[in-house]
Amino acid sequence: MMARAARFPMSFLVVVFVVCGLISQTEMSVVRVRRQQDCQDGTYEHDGRVCCKCAAGSSVEAHCTDRASTRCKPCEVGKEYQIHANSQTRCEPCTSCEQPNANLEVDVSCTPVADATCKCQDGHYCPTKPCKICDPCEVCETYGIKVACSANNNTICHDKSQDDSDNTVGRVLAILCGCVAVIAVVVALYCWKKRRTGSNIISNGNEETPEESLPLQPLLERLGPHIPDVAEVIGWTTMRNLAIKSGINSGIIDNCMVDNPNNSIERTIALLKIWEEKEGKDASKKLVQYLKDAQLNRKAEEVVKILGGENGLKNV
Repeated sequence: MMARAARFPMSFLVVVFVVCGLISQTEMSVVRVRRQQDCQDGTYEHDGRVCCKCAAGSSVEAHCTDRASTRCKPCEVGKEYQIHANSQTRCEPCTSCEQPNANLEVDVSCTPVADATCKCQDGHYCPTKPCKICDPCEVCETYGIKVACSANNNTICHDKSQDDSDNTVGRVLAILCGCVAVIAVVVALYCWKKRRTGSNIISNGNEETPEESLPLQPLLERLGPHIPDVAEVIGWTTMRNLAIKSGINSGIIDNCMVDNPNNSIERTIALLKIWEEKEGKDASKKLVQYLKDAQLNRKAEEVVKILGGENGLKNV
């Protein structure tokens, strides 16, 4: 009886410990469930504890403890972001669009809950996403633009062979009209010369000499002293396209822009001087011809007047 009485308290204690353990686990489960319900942005585990996640636009400053909840800190405006609820100890750095020679600019600014997005500067395109470097759009000089340059696609120019096949009839008609015009001019010149010869024969003994009378065309002055006026007429975009077509290095063109970032006339003057030096004595004539070929007839007329061509483009 005494031995049985001594064993009873030991068995009783074992049962008590088991029951207490079950109660403790149950209470912990209840606490965990309540904490999960209280965390609006979800939970994460840290050192065996269930902690609340930080909301988007912030990061964890201190993990939760038995006595305190997770402490969060906001992302720095304009420098950091965090898209989702998280357990990270720092925010993500914002993407920078100001990268050397990348030709990018900000499309959407960075906020604490969203990263910045970049886009190509005007006159540039990028076929890949996300874009790292934008390339200059191609300039169609001879056959014109078929599809304009966009943010993701380069310019598509009209193809010479396609234009030839599409416009065969028109070209044939143009050739025929040209032939007729040439014949008409030859006949007119022949008749004019016959009349002039008959009326201007000068007798000199037994020798007769007709007076020669040839129409003179006005000569264009060189660009040099007129460069500022010409630059104001043609503008930077036209000057840049002319320089590219003439084979002037893109670095030289960019230097003109860098040296005159806020004055398009000054950068046009600088590039026009470089182009004139390259083209030499025929620079005036080539400039007018380029404007005509580019269908910039109004600019061509004004340049001719500046350079001394009083009778207009018909004499150039």
